[in-house]
Amino acid sequence: PEALTPSLPLSAFILRFRSRAAFKLIQLNRQFGFLDGARSVLDLCAAPGGWLQVAAKALPVGSLIVGVDLDKIRAVAGCKTLVGDITTPATAAALKRASGGAAFDAVLHDGAPNVGGAWSSEAYSQVQEEERERK
Repeated sequence: PEALTPSLPLSAFILRFRSRAAFKLIQLNRQFGFLDGARSVLDLCAAPGGWLQVAAKALPVGSLIVGVDLDKIRAVAGCKTLVGDITTPATAAALKRASGGAAFDAVLHDGAPNVGGAWSSEAYSQVQEEERERK
């Protein structure tokens, strides 16, 4: 017979991850290794903090791990958290201060645009914003 394994929510509870999404990041890192060798990580749309927990376990002690979200993130050992809108210059400046002006080795993002009733126009605006940031 097959061995019984706990469901992801139960596993998350047992391992004390704040979200099931933590397992998604673990799986992606196993496949692509983007946290291997990283010493600084930025997690955008980081609440409730599950990905910050994974990064804190994956990176060496003393690494810079910063999470930002519109909502307050409960403290995660070894991580800095900020409350802010990632589309604003004020948050960009706060992130630059948090990193001491240095670039992050990896940027994590598992968020979605905050779209309301006008989905198509808001999605278009989000794409335009991303295009401006790439330039």
